Amino acid sequence: DLKTGWYGESANSNADLRLHVDFFDKNHFLVELEPGYFNIKKVTWQIDEKAIFEKDSTSMRFEDFLIHAGNQELILDGSLSENKYDTLNFQVNRFELATLDSMGLGAAEKFGGTMNLGGRIVNFYRQTSVDADGSILGFTVDEYELGEVTLTSRYTANSKSLGINAQLINENNKPVVFEGKYGLEGEQNLQGNLYLKGFDLSVLNAFGIPQISRFDGFANGEVNVSGALRQPVLEGYIDFD
Repeated sequence: DLKTGWYGESANSNADLRLHVDFFDKNHFLVELEPGYFNIKKVTWQIDEKAIFEKDSTSMRFEDFLIHAGNQELILDGSLSENKYDTLNFQVNRFELATLDSMGLGAAEKFGGTMNLGGRIVNFYRQTSVDADGSILGFTVDEYELGEVTLTSRYTANSKSLGINAQLINENNKPVVFEGKYGLEGEQNLQGNLYLKGFDLSVLNAFGIPQISRFDGFANGEVNVSGALRQPVLEGYIDFD
């Protein structure tokens, strides 16, 4: 058995975790994680029930792995092996983006909203397939309210790319829609189409783009996006109102 913890200068930096580990051979071990907690900055994550992780040379298994901070949850359950039907399910429930700031992981801009994400990993050891669907409710950037973000993505080892379908929904309108894929090999790995319909440009003011003092108005258009993520090539048209 292993009990571990850490204690910082304040109550915002401590933990109490207990593990039981069985080693069956050099490639096979089982970990039982007992109820406990740990803090990241001001956020306390709790484990209420025993969770199990088991791994050998051809498989890994999560059983009842759930951590939560209040009603924010991270869940892993299932297994991955050479059996192509084995599946690892993952869920993120009611995660508050503001928590990133509390954990010291925030960006210069203050993002807000509640994220839910669910997905599965299949056939991990042969032809990996990953499916995920998610949303951010009440998405905000600084003081700007954008609406709801939805995301659907799929990865397959055969394609070596991540398919992405994302949209911003605001009062039943879809001011931003992106449909495309992101390649995981090479440098010119972005390919897709961006559709703008009444997108409020003022939200760009939150990002402090150099050389531009202020954005106003709305944008409509269709743009083909390709090339590298940091320096994308845009082809198409955008009308500004």
